[in-house]
Amino acid sequence: MRVSDLGRRMAELARELHDLRGVRATRDQVVTAARELLPSCTDASLAVLGPGGSLRSVAATDPRVGRADERQQALDEGPALDALRGEVLVHSYDLAADGRWPDWSHEATRDLGLRSLVSVRLSTQRDEVGVLTLYSDAVGGFGHEERESAQVIAAHGAVALAAAHDVERMADAMTRRTRIGAAMGIVMERFELEETVAFEVLRRLSQEQNRKLVDIADELVREREVEGLGPPRRE
Repeated sequence: MRVSDLGRRMAELARELHDLRGVRATRDQVVTAARELLPSCTDASLAVLGPGGSLRSVAATDPRVGRADERQQALDEGPALDALRGEVLVHSYDLAADGRWPDWSHEATRDLGLRSLVSVRLSTQRDEVGVLTLYSDAVGGFGHEERESAQVIAAHGAVALAAAHDVERMADAMTRRTRIGAAMGIVMERFELEETVAFEVLRRLSQEQNRKLVDIADELVREREVEGLGPPRRE
């Protein structure tokens, strides 16, 4: 791909990612674009750190590269883990001859047919989003220019994913507030309480039962009753 074509396609990618809605769609577009934009890239994957620091594959252009990510977690070695733990960019010219991850590289070449790769951390100033890994079936993939392009794709992807996460968090927060507000309305009407006191009733039930406030609210709205419901004590 010529430099002018690559620049144009990068601009298109930025617009496409901006227009997407949802974290899943954004993740899928990042790996798809990486495979389309870089000639050496046979397939691409995106992995994130899950609970306890475990590596979890969340998007892949082919199941085998998703499995390659998952095997890194099982073996506790691999380029994506290195990119997340320290190095921003990790490149392997020939996996069969790369001694940094002996067990994982052996499986990747023998079982999955992968021969070279580049892994790039996706992060913003505020969030660490994950790691993008581009795989090639040929030795010697991803020269200097392609590695630079991979970093540009990762930068666009990180910003888009951080924004998508923010939108989903805000939507979830608004939904929770709506559900809690509906439950507060029931308490206010039933016990003739003010809004702040009704909220305190629900908060107390949440603490006493060691349940999320929104779960208490959902049960009250759905069943019109919830265990322990009653007005707070008045001094």
